[in-house]
Amino acid sequence: MVKREDIVKLVEAHTTVEDDPVDAVIWIRRDDDDAWLVEVLPALRGDSTPGEPVTFRASRSFRHPLHLIASDAAGLERAIRDDRALAQEIADGEVLYELESRLGQRLQSIANEVTHGHARAG
Repeated sequence: MVKREDIVKLVEAHTTVEDDPVDAVIWIRRDDDDAWLVEVLPALRGDSTPGEPVTFRASRSFRHPLHLIASDAAGLERAIRDDRALAQEIADGEVLYELESRLGQRLQSIANEVTHGHARAG
């Protein structure tokens, strides 16, 4: 299982990169042996597969495989509304980083609506 402090260090390192701004990060599947993160990246506007993870192998800097689901806010909201399993994972996740806009919490709120039947889900 991935330790919370390892995930926090990874998120801190990524959110301080100036040329790749991050609006929010949600840690999902926290009991998994691999790391799973959902990142809101404004630069990924128009992503055609916002709910699909990209997998990175373990390395010296981070010793766990990382599955990253990343898109802009609109793309992730679509993915949440279209995929009940993803919505549940996000609803159960932990917001590790967000700007003052509270975008991570807003996405979790949408995910909760989807999982409790108040919004569209496939």
